[in-house]
Amino acid sequence: MLGIQEEERKSMYFQCRKYSKDMLIFIVADIWNCYNGYEEKDKLKIQGETKMIVFWIIGILFLIVGLIVSVPNLIKFIKCKEYTTGKIVSIDSLPNGNARAVYEYIVSSSKYTNKTNWTPQHIFHLDGECHVIYDKNNPDYSYIKQSGQYIRCIVGILFAMIGIGVLLLGIFLITVL
Repeated sequence: MLGIQEEERKSMYFQCRKYSKDMLIFIVADIWNCYNGYEEKDKLKIQGETKMIVFWIIGILFLIVGLIVSVPNLIKFIKCKEYTTGKIVSIDSLPNGNARAVYEYIVSSSKYTNKTNWTPQHIFHLDGECHVIYDKNNPDYSYIKQSGQYIRCIVGILFAMIGIGVLLLGIFLITVL
């Protein structure tokens, strides 16, 4: 009887050992599959993030250009509140058709000279009268009414808004994808 029990015990030992080997193989295979699955998922995530970087770069560029164009004009609109009448003394022009006016105006018996930004429209008339808007604390800081300041500011704000929209779209897509 002792021999039979001894054989059964050995048989159970080898079966357990065999099962543990098989189990170990399944565990290793499971770990391998999980690792490879996550690796593929990570690759797709990295590819998605790379595509989103393009959104971010485009958004940042639009935002920067918009701010560069609109912020100086917005500052001028905020600071310049006083009005006077000036005179266009000369017009600088380029071969491509762009022009800018040099204008003079008087504030508190002091004469100031300033230039407009370049504009493609020839809206300036030499020796013509112009409405000058200036900063009363710094009368040299001014602009001419109807010289393209408002349009430039609106275009800059639109560029900045497009930039913010593209940035938000990129953030939204990276969270969804």
